[in-house]
Amino acid sequence: MNKNSSVSSKFSRRSFMLRTGYTVLGTFFIHPFIRALGLPDFNNIRQNGQASKYTPSLKVAFVRRGEEYGMWWPGQVYDGKTALVNYTEQILETCRELDIKIDLQSKPIYSIEEAEQWIKKAKIEKPDGLLIVLLDRQQHAWPTANMAIDSKIPTVVFSPLGSSFTTNTSNPSRKDGVFICSTDDFSQPALGIKMIKAGARLRETRYLVIKGSERKDAEIQKLGMKLRYLPAQEFIDEYNRIPVNNEVKELASQIIKNATGIDGPSTQDIYNGIKSYIVARNLLEREQCDAITMDCLGALASKKRMFDWLTLHMCYQIKWFFERARAILDCTSSWKQGCYSKIRLEDRTKNYSSRYFDPPRIF
Repeated sequence: MNKNSSVSSKFSRRSFMLRTGYTVLGTFFIHPFIRALGLPDFNNIRQNGQASKYTPSLKVAFVRRGEEYGMWWPGQVYDGKTALVNYTEQILETCRELDIKIDLQSKPIYSIEEAEQWIKKAKIEKPDGLLIVLLDRQQHAWPTANMAIDSKIPTVVFSPLGSSFTTNTSNPSRKDGVFICSTDDFSQPALGIKMIKAGARLRETRYLVIKGSERKDAEIQKLGMKLRYLPAQEFIDEYNRIPVNNEVKELASQIIKNATGIDGPSTQDIYNGIKSYIVARNLLEREQCDAITMDCLGALASKKRMFDWLTLHMCYQIKWFFERARAILDCTSSWKQGCYSKIRLEDRTKNYSSRYFDPPRIF
């Protein structure tokens, strides 16, 4: 295997989200749609990489003055004990729901010296994110928040109304790696915690990329996502080794059974698609990866059959999702090219208007 290489990001955050959107949408939509249409759920394909085993971590601290204090304008007086209990419950509940490991300091940070020690410890422990809850606007409150932001650890600053002013937020809000919530609505810092989890999971994700002829590992800068390139020929070789066994026939029979009609593809074509699904499952397990993508045309355009179309287009089983995924990917022209075969599926719900699943024809 070649030494690790680095892949620089040549597209914007918006472009990245568009290009990967179909994978995320597939995760959320494919299984409910398959179940609604009575199709096999393919539940035995799963993540096998580090992302599936990783538990994100969050380090949390409250910040206020130690003594009872009066309101300095502009500002707010927060009952330290009441606010601590209230927000602690919401933080713990959010982390339980998101399956995040939390390190919550039992008492607030009462001085700049305590803040420095807390930040120093955070840099050593390297949690996936920091959450600073400000119950004060004066003295060491925002200096503590700024130290957390400058630590380069992703930081959420929860600033309930009255604990910040534009003079506090204008500069740090322009920095990378920080989400400042000046609100009493805890759903906003909860969103920031979700961002921290997403960033950690992306960083731990290993993507299997079936492309070209070189086997190598790489990494997407900033995201930290790992890419494991696998020569396309290995996919083809694995495919050719898989027989049309009972598993293939059973999965295919479930698809055929729930179709109201089949125009174009033969039973063997459906077997081919199921075999490609099994190849993807086997490669994910063998390479210990969490997700898979493929340069389909580059890998298989010169081959006799395009093995993978049925597998890759299971997520387009009804027109509703097909149209939205197509709009997100802005790939209308590519979908219009070439011939299409149709497997008409029995629509068992009232919410979906189409009964067609349209994978490109398997030649």
